[in-house]
Amino acid sequence: MAVTLLATSGLARGQGDEASGGTASAQPASQPTVRDVAAAYRGARFDECVRLATRLLDPKRADHLTEPNEVDAATTYLGTCLVRTGRTVQAEDLFERWIYEGAKRNAVPAKPNVALYGAAAAEAYEIAYQRVSTTLEMERKEALAARDKAKDDADERAKAEEARQQALLEFAASETVVTRNRRWIATIPFGVGQFQNRKSGLGWLFLTTEVAAFGATVGGMLVELELAAHAPGQVEGRREADSGAELTQGEERARLTWVVGLYAFTALAAGGIAEAHLNFVPQFEQKRKRSIPEELREPVRPQARVHIAPLGLPGGAGLGVTGTF
Repeated sequence: MAVTLLATSGLARGQGDEASGGTASAQPASQPTVRDVAAAYRGARFDECVRLATRLLDPKRADHLTEPNEVDAATTYLGTCLVRTGRTVQAEDLFERWIYEGAKRNAVPAKPNVALYGAAAAEAYEIAYQRVSTTLEMERKEALAARDKAKDDADERAKAEEARQQALLEFAASETVVTRNRRWIATIPFGVGQFQNRKSGLGWLFLTTEVAAFGATVGGMLVELELAAHAPGQVEGRREADSGAELTQGEERARLTWVVGLYAFTALAAGGIAEAHLNFVPQFEQKRKRSIPEELREPVRPQARVHIAPLGLPGGAGLGVTGTF
């Protein structure tokens, strides 16, 4: 039993060897025992009782008490004598340390017998016992709270580790592909710059309108060249004046067509190129899946399977059932 908390060596130091009843009592020549403490108590020499018990319980002395029953007896006498000499607070503190140490060893010391030690000593013990009960209850709640907190922390760490591993698996299962755009491609008409910037709708708009304008320009030019190749005198079955007038009007319409088409194509091409440069996107990043290496994959648990097959038995037939779990 540890007695470090029960040491009250200063309680009797500095006091004389005179008994409380005025009768002188000399210190025993040999090492005192619990019997000497009990004799001092029964003789109402309470100061001597405190001095002897304190000496027996002093852990600094090589001959201090170590046997549990003797320690409990000496402590009971010491607390009782402290009460008898008016030092009740010190007695309560002594009992509190004594009970606390016993509770930690699951061996709570017994309350002083009222008939032997008096009601005051028993009351001091009860007060100390209530204090220890309160302290132990607080310690129990703190231990439960610490255990719950440790469990919650462990759960949080487990969840964080699981999330980290899942993130690593997702990272390993994907790769980022970077596609870099070129400025000179944005200068190409027919919506090429828009398609490069991944604006498909706008790209198709510029492509169709520019193709239409370009087709009108080329078509008008070809028609005008075809009409200009026929002189008025080469038209058969018509008068030269009428034929010349018809050719002139056709050439004018053809010229108007390709001129308007050329202006439209130029405007559309310039607008498409300008839009592609103004909204130019330097690069695109795209994530795509890839296979995870075998050593990084989660282990696959085999599924339970049941196999039923016919068996040939002597004198008949049967079914055999096998399974993997």
